[in-house]
Amino acid sequence: MGLGLPEACNKIIHARKISFDVEKIGEHPYLNPYVYLYGKQNGKNWKATLI
Repeated sequence: MGLGLPEACNKIIHARKISFDVEKIGEHPYLNPYVYLYGKQNGKNWKATLI
């Protein structure tokens, strides 16, 4: 399920943890175009992936 721009911005603002997808090829780390956001709303945990 995709998020609209306002919902995606809201997730970014309220995220309690942000993780970046890093891949190591040989000795060099590369940043993949994925950002994982984690948070909690109304007692429920949520996770969003920005691509």
